[in-house]
Amino acid sequence: MKKKSLYITGICAALSVGALGCASSAKAGDEENKTAVEDTKAAGENVAAETSESNTVIEKNAPSGPASGTGKKVSSEFICVYGPVSEVTSDSVTIDNQSGISSAGEMVITFSPETPIFDAETGNPVDMTEAETGTVVYAYIGDAMAMSEPPITNGQLFFVHVTDVSAVPVYTEIESVKKSAENDDTVCVKAKDGVTYTVSAETRILPYLTRNIVTADDLEAGKKCAIWADAEGKVSRLVLFQQ
Repeated sequence: MKKKSLYITGICAALSVGALGCASSAKAGDEENKTAVEDTKAAGENVAAETSESNTVIEKNAPSGPASGTGKKVSSEFICVYGPVSEVTSDSVTIDNQSGISSAGEMVITFSPETPIFDAETGNPVDMTEAETGTVVYAYIGDAMAMSEPPITNGQLFFVHVTDVSAVPVYTEIESVKKSAENDDTVCVKAKDGVTYTVSAETRILPYLTRNIVTADDLEAGKKCAIWADAEGKVSRLVLFQQ
């Protein structure tokens, strides 16, 4: 009986040691898990901080266009970029794109003899050779671009001789036309870029490279035009393109 009692006592002692060992292991496991969680949390905070810092730099370095229709999508077909000229050839112009949209930096924009090129001040059609090195050119381009070095894209319209960036004309697509209720000679033209322009009897409306006579009645949704307007949206000159 005494021998059996000693045997039972030994088993109990062994079980106690085992329980302590399991508890110790569990505690160690908890400590390891806690450390792993803390490390993961710290790593996540570091990544979040780095991401936040990166986003701040991007926002700081993203310039915005100084005039309506610049540095943003102004139609379903084209966007506006601008920058100083570095080179002009017979079928392309290279600019330092500073619009904050599309490919930043050096960009080659091609054109053809049929591509509209206007003097931004006079509104007269000109040749690209008049865009001197260092002068600013505003170019309307399509979405397609050859990702070469530098990238190459096709120009749809250009404004050269830009001296006042606060009064740059725009190339846009008409979204809607509404006659003014106060004056029969005035119509409100809403463009695809969201800007509403006022066309009055004093507005000079011209066709592009034709002798056709155009008036405010020819302004229709879907038609494209080049607009010279003041800060209040009053149009002094409008060149209407044929479809």
